[in-house]
Amino acid sequence: MVTLNVKEKNLFSGLFGGGALLENGDVYNDEKVLIMRGRKGLQTWTAVVEKPSGAMSGSISQAGRTFAQFGTCEPSQ
Repeated sequence: MVTLNVKEKNLFSGLFGGGALLENGDVYNDEKVLIMRGRKGLQTWTAVVEKPSGAMSGSISQAGRTFAQFGTCEPSQ
């Protein structure tokens, strides 16, 4: 499982020790949308979060392979 941490603006996985999977990159942030991207070696990641609804989609890609995810971001407790 890969989790998008909006506050930290990165991806992480408990399966890999809970640390960030890929390095942070650029962030675009306005009142309606948050767009993030980063990389590690030849892998890249992107995530888009619609702020009013929390709807999100993201991907991790490298040549010939893509992992895509979508869902809803929940506010932290």
